[in-house]
Amino acid sequence: MIYSMENCGVREIDGLANRSPKKALQQIYWEAIDRDEINSVDWRNDGLLNFAFMMFSGVIKENYAQKFKKYLLDNKLGEVIETKTKTNPNSNNDIRVYVWTINRKTYSQWYGENKPTKEEIKEFDY
Repeated sequence: MIYSMENCGVREIDGLANRSPKKALQQIYWEAIDRDEINSVDWRNDGLLNFAFMMFSGVIKENYAQKFKKYLLDNKLGEVIETKTKTNPNSNNDIRVYVWTINRKTYSQWYGENKPTKEEIKEFDY
C-alpha cells in the first residue's frame, strides 16, 4: 500500500480507491509501524516512519482521494496540500495529487483508538 519513491523524505500511498479512509490509515500505520518484527520501534521518536511526507492521488469523478483528504483533516492527522486538477494523458481522467504532512502524535493516538483486529489485518491487500 505504501511505496518508496527513491526519495527518503516521501512515500506514495496507493490503493485508496479500494478501501475506506479508515481502513487505508489502519493499513498504512500497520505496514510502517506495527508489524511484529518491527513492533519495538517507536516512530514518534523518529524511528521507522522517518520521512516527511506521504503523497496520494485520485481520479476526481471517483472522489476517493477527496474523501481521504477530508478524513485526514477531520481527524487532525496532519496538513494536506493539493495540486490543481489536470487530465492524465494515459487515461484521460481528471486527477489531482495531494501531499500529506503527517501529525505523528495525533496519528499514533488515532491508531491506538482504531487498531485493526487480527481478522482485519488478514484482509489487508498488498
